[in-house]
Amino acid sequence: MVEETGLRIKSSTRVFNHEGQSQSHRVCIVQAGNDEIKLRDGELDYAVWWDGKESRKSLDSAYKILSHRDTGFLPRPSFLKRLLKKVVGK
Repeated sequence: MVEETGLRIKSSTRVFNHEGQSQSHRVCIVQAGNDEIKLRDGELDYAVWWDGKESRKSLDSAYKILSHRDTGFLPRPSFLKRLLKKVVGK
């Protein structure tokens, strides 16, 4: 992580493996010891701090990982469907 972003890992917890259509992802919850991102040339295009509230385009696999029951960063799709049905009756 430090190579790509300059962030130093304070702690890391392995959560689960996610098998995408073309790649496997080892999902971890990471706490960084610093909050200043310094991208290195050729490693990543950009980085953003995301609060989960603002609408943001991303890969489908990212939403699947972030809404997984073991991460809990985003509401699960089934929860959103139930909430929508309750609010608008559809």
